[in-house]
Parts: sequence; C-alpha cells; structure tokens
Amino acid sequence: MIHPEVETPRDDDDVLQDFRHFQLEKNYNHLLLMGPALTRDFLEKVNADLVPRRTYLFGYELNTKKILFVSGLFLLFFTSLFGAVVMWFTDFFDNAVLSTMVISNSSKNLRLWTNPPPKALISVYIFNYTNLEEFDAKLEKKLRVNEVGPYVYEETLQKVNVQFSEDGTRVSYQEKRSYKFRPDMSKGKQSDQVYVPNIPLMAGTAITKHHNYFARLAFSSFLTGIDEQPFVKLAADQYIIGYRNRLVDLSQSWSWLNGQDMHGVEKVGLLSAKIGVNPHVFTMNTGKADIDRLGLIEKLNGHEQFDYWSTSDCNRYVSSDAIYASAEEKSENQCFCSLSSGECPLRGVFNVTPCNYGIPMFISNPHFHGADETLLQAVDGLKTMRKKDIQTYINLHPTMGFAMSGRVVFQANIQVQKAYGVYQMDRFQDGLMLPLAWLKAEIKEESLPEIFLELIYDATYTLKGVKMAFQYGFLLTTLVTLFCLVLVLRNTWERPRRARDSVRRLHRQDTDVIEI
Repeated sequence: MIHPEVETPRDDDDVLQDFRHFQLEKNYNHLLLMGPALTRDFLEKVNADLVPRRTYLFGYELNTKKILFVSGLFLLFFTSLFGAVVMWFTDFFDNAVLSTMVISNSSKNLRLWTNPPPKALISVYIFNYTNLEEFDAKLEKKLRVNEVGPYVYEETLQKVNVQFSEDGTRVSYQEKRSYKFRPDMSKGKQSDQVYVPNIPLMAGTAITKHHNYFARLAFSSFLTGIDEQPFVKLAADQYIIGYRNRLVDLSQSWSWLNGQDMHGVEKVGLLSAKIGVNPHVFTMNTGKADIDRLGLIEKLNGHEQFDYWSTSDCNRYVSSDAIYASAEEKSENQCFCSLSSGECPLRGVFNVTPCNYGIPMFISNPHFHGADETLLQAVDGLKTMRKKDIQTYINLHPTMGFAMSGRVVFQANIQVQKAYGVYQMDRFQDGLMLPLAWLKAEIKEESLPEIFLELIYDATYTLKGVKMAFQYGFLLTTLVTLFCLVLVLRNTWERPRRARDSVRRLHRQDTDVIEI
C-alpha cells in the first residue's frame, strides 16, 4: 500500500533557531560591507586625534605629514648611505662571513675540520741503486740511481684528542693518519724489489761519530755480527710504509748515545712516522678573538717555537721560499749552520737532522733541482726536472681562505757521515748526499667530495651574489632617497617663494588699479 508523502510539522524551536541563524548571517554580511568604511573612519579619527595637521617648529607652521615623510626619507638615506660605505669600503661583510668558520664545540664545521673530506694523494718516486756490486768492487766511482714509481697512496687524516681552551680561542689536537695503496694510479707493484740505503745503519754511524773510538769499534762489531750492510733490498711497500729492522729494535737500548728518546719508534720507512696517532700535540688558533689568525699553529707540544736552531727567527713555525738558499746567498739562513762543526748546508738542501732523532736527513727539490753542482755530481742517474712539475703551491679560496687544492713536493736525502772505526762506511766519501725518494702530496679540486664542492660553490657564487646585492642595493637606495629629498626640499623652498611672488604681483596689480 502506497502512502502519500506528507510534510511533517516542524517544532517551534527549530523555526526559532533558523530565524536566529538568518539574523546572524544578515548582520555578519552587513558588517563585512561596512568594514572598510568603519576602518577608514576609525583611522581618520585616530589620525585627527593623535597626529595634528600642523606642527610649529622654530616659529614656523609646518605640515605634520610632510615632516614625518621627510624625516623618514632622511632616516632611510643615512641608513642606506652608512650601509653603502660599510659594504664598499670596509671588510665588515667578509669578516662576518669568515666568523662562521670559527672552530668551536658547537660550530657546524667542526666535523669537517676534525674529519676533512679531501684525501691527499701521496706519490712516492723511489731512487733504486743499480750498481752496488760494481761500486763495492771499485769498478765504478759513483753510485747510480734509477727512479721507479710513482707508488700512490691515499691519505686519510683525522684530528683526535681535541680539547678547547676555556676562552675558546685555541684548540689542541693530535693527528691520526692512515694510508691506502692505489694500484689504479700507481706505476708499479707493492712487491717491486728496490735497493736503497740502510737508514738505521747510516744513522747509527753518524751518531757514534761523536763518541770515543771504543764505542765506534763496538758498534762496527755489532753490525758485523748481525750482518748489516750499507744498502738493503726491500719491497717498495716496505720501504714506504715501514719495515722492522734489528737496529731499530735495539735502538731503545742505545738511544742514550745521542740523547734522543727513541721509544715508540718500531719501524723505519718513508711514511712510517706518520702512520697512526702522531705523538706531537698541536695548538691552533680558532679565530674567535681574531679571525685573521684562524688556523695558525701557535704551539707545538706546549712550546711557541722550536729549540733546534740558534735564533728565534729560525725556530718559528713558519717557512719561506728561501729555505734552500745557502748562508752565503741569504745571510738570515746562517742560523741553520751547525754550531758545533760550523758547517752550513749547501745550496739546494735543508738540514732536518735536529727534527729526526739526530739522523742526518736533508730535504731538497726532486733530483736536486737548483742545488749546488756538488750535489748534482754526487750520483749518476739524476734527471733535469721541469719547474712546473716540482712546484709547491696551495690554492686558497679568495674569500673564505680554506684550501681548495694544493701540492707539496720534496725529496728526502740522507748524508753519509763517516766514523773512524766503523769500516762498513769506508767505501763512501764523507758528506756524500744519497737521495732516498721524492714525494708529491697533492689534493686536486676534481677529487673533492660533493659536500666540499657545494661549500666551495656557495662560498664563491652565492656569497658573492649576496654581497653584490647589498652593495648595489644600498647604493641605489641612497641615490633614490637623495633624489626624493632634493625634490621635496626644493618644493618646500619654492612654494613660499612662489606665494610671495604671487602676493607681490597681486599687490602690484592693486597698485596699478588704484593709480588708474
């Protein structure tokens, strides 16, 4: 059965509620329509009550709004002028940017500083001695070398035991290094056999040189007993990373001979002293007090300078392009001469013996490039090197000052220092400089990780764009506000003059009418 649809009667409460809702909606729409008018009336009332139309200043009646407008222009003009002077003629912006590089416990760049992402590539070129038998048999007068390599190792650097000073201006740390062989970049295998100078034997001979004859004779007998020869045959990796030697093992016992603490020296090699945690403690300036001193090494093991040489200038933690100059060429280098013997290094070499437990080590350019002729003629097989291939440089970011790339090149040499009674060294000429290897430590821009490239990009282009925006923005604002001020002030000065001129013209016309 179908029932017709019948509208259900609504309660009075529902009808009343709908009516109230309609009234509220109507009032709301009315308020929306009246809003702008109410706001305008309110602001005009506030403006009339709080901001007078006329202001009396120094006896003059002036328009208040014009005074406020001109005051705002003056304020904007001087602010932009000050900003333009600061941005164009001071280093305020650059220093503000550099302040973000200050090293601290809370700085964002602390992780990049303790674990620097760029990994240096160490290329080692070994001097392999090829005529030892002929030299021992006196068939040849000079030793002959043949350069082999490069053997390339990737260096990972980490700063450990980091401690900040109480005021945060200095940070102390130690360096931890490890090396990984890169066969893809090397020219040779780790197992390549090379004949190289026996560094422990030559070091021991040089040390016993300053002791009595019986000590030298005992040392020579000891060398004979363990069958140590002036040259040894080693794998290339052993010579570079380090190898155990009986003389090194026993060095702890006779370290008193030269007054050097040899504890902790377990291996001998070109890079062995750098592997692991370096015992030396570096103290670096964080840049907090003076941003210009950021990154400067101020102390080493708590001392502000070395105590190896005779003057404070030579003992500073700085270097120069003239370290390979002789004392005759550069008088300041006389401090590197030995006070006991009076001997000075020849041109082209630098004496690092005091830094190496008394071992007669010298550094130079590869293949004695630019050195004294005596060094060039000491051994056969040296090559003429192009200056650009052995040049040491560092490429710094022009604004931020951090290193983007760089290269350090040097050659390690050991000097023969004969000691009467140690017959193992009789075949050699005293003072002969034997090249060991030359090394090239390099960081290339193309090998930098993505995070470092982004940092370089931001520091190069983003910051430069921001600086230019501030410079030209302040300059443009200064010129615009100056132009507006000139117009406003000109109109302000011209209006009274025009009014006076009008009054004069009217007065003149009135006078003419009266006369007529």
